[in-house]
Amino acid sequence: MIRHVEHCSNYNHSRPDAPVRYCPMCGEVVNAKVGQKPCSQDEHAKSRRNQLNFCVDCGEQLIKTS
Repeated sequence: MIRHVEHCSNYNHSRPDAPVRYCPMCGEVVNAKVGQKPCSQDEHAKSRRNQLNFCVDCGEQLIKTS
């Protein structure tokens, strides 16, 4: 049986060559071929200012939702 997986509306889910490892909206891995790298708090702060919910490099949740 094939299981249908619902993804968020971010376009990286449908791309076979997504340029990032993690989706910035839901945090799901969108391209496991992209290496995971450690991030700094400064990089995370910049991503939060850009209103990303998750870090595209390490997958950490940046913006907490209620």
